[in-house]
Amino acid sequence: MSSPVASYFALSAEAPAALRSLRQSVPSKVSALQSLFAVPTATELQACWELCRLQNGMGCATVFLPLAWSIAMVYHAQANLTGLEALTRAFVYFFLCIGIKCLIMTIDDILDYDIDANVERTKKRALPRGAISIERAWLFFAMQVVVGVALAYKVLSADALAISMTVWPLYVLYPTCKRWMSFAPVPLGLMFNIGVFMGWADLTKDGVSPLTPSCHLHRRSLWTITYETSTTSGQGR
Repeated sequence: MSSPVASYFALSAEAPAALRSLRQSVPSKVSALQSLFAVPTATELQACWELCRLQNGMGCATVFLPLAWSIAMVYHAQANLTGLEALTRAFVYFFLCIGIKCLIMTIDDILDYDIDANVERTKKRALPRGAISIERAWLFFAMQVVVGVALAYKVLSADALAISMTVWPLYVLYPTCKRWMSFAPVPLGLMFNIGVFMGWADLTKDGVSPLTPSCHLHRRSLWTITYETSTTSGQGR
């Protein structure tokens, strides 16, 4: 059994080696951080555009239409609400919906990039083809989250914000659902159509939604589930 003095000298001898190893690893870690936070290249900017699916407006329209319906119904039901107020809120929500669509599409591609690489329809997407690294894609997603949450707290009423927050976890959970259950379009239907409540909550004085939005949420969710199921079944994913 070694004595305390021998143990002390052994540790003292190992300390310089550990410090040398630490010093040698610092430049590589600094280089990795510099690469992570470097100014994006033109290829990476194009990849971010593709991650957001900004080349088509389908996702944005799917998110915005329930909100537009809700705002139109509030305008019809509330005599004190002017057309300008309703249009102003619709304009604000339209750009928020673009951001929501971008965020959902980005996290979907990040969590599915290994599957996408093996599917003919998706193997040429930005991550599978190497246009952007997975680390930089996560950084891009984090930036979207920070900006999105800040805007939500800034422009939404307390009631509309509380309603929207009920589906925030689904934005991350939905892509993982496709790996272990066959009814993944169900959370997608809730994510895309929660806006039927937000317009009412945002523009009514008491923030209370009547039964009508609930019925519309049910119909819209069924439509989304049917569309997503038929799309993924027909295209092998």
